[in-house]
Amino acid sequence: ANRWRRLSVFPSDFDESAIASVLDVSQEVASETQKHLRQYSLLEVSLETRRFYLHDLARAFTAEKLSVEECFQTYLLFARYY
Repeated sequence: ANRWRRLSVFPSDFDESAIASVLDVSQEVASETQKHLRQYSLLEVSLETRRFYLHDLARAFTAEKLSVEECFQTYLLFARYY
């Protein structure tokens, strides 16, 4: 749930490297995380571009669940990545 919430910082689609960066985990953990979230339809993927995205309603829901500290830390990792 924590990892899913933190992906709400992406305003659009993103790749697996971005997942690893924002979650502050290894590439392997990011890969397992996206597979797990996709298995439960919590994360969508474009098969043509191999980029991931959250449905707009899922993004809004998860963003509401981020604590102030989680939000700050996650946006900082997001900014560092981009």
